[in-house]
Amino acid sequence: MRDASLQQLHMFLAEGVASQTTGCRPGARHALMLFAVGSDMPLAQSAALTGAEGAGWSLLEIKKRTPIASGPIAIADPNLSNAAESAVAEGFGMVVYTTELTSDA
Repeated sequence: MRDASLQQLHMFLAEGVASQTTGCRPGARHALMLFAVGSDMPLAQSAALTGAEGAGWSLLEIKKRTPIASGPIAIADPNLSNAAESAVAEGFGMVVYTTELTSDA
């Protein structure tokens, strides 16, 4: 078991393709903001991708990544802050941007 004090919150801007279980049009590509905790960036990224896949997203591509050293309190947007709090509590959180991305995005 990992020491919780060594876990850091990380944020990932990603794109993914929706399945029927996501509530979005199946096959549509969307921007996603993923949050996960891990002792380092690769572990957190793995947790974020696993969480998104478990929520019905495929063909995931990480566009940007950043650690959030000060935790969810530093995030002003309430939707993003709630997702970050979920990640701290449960290991993973996500916000789906509802506008579909075009194929050349």
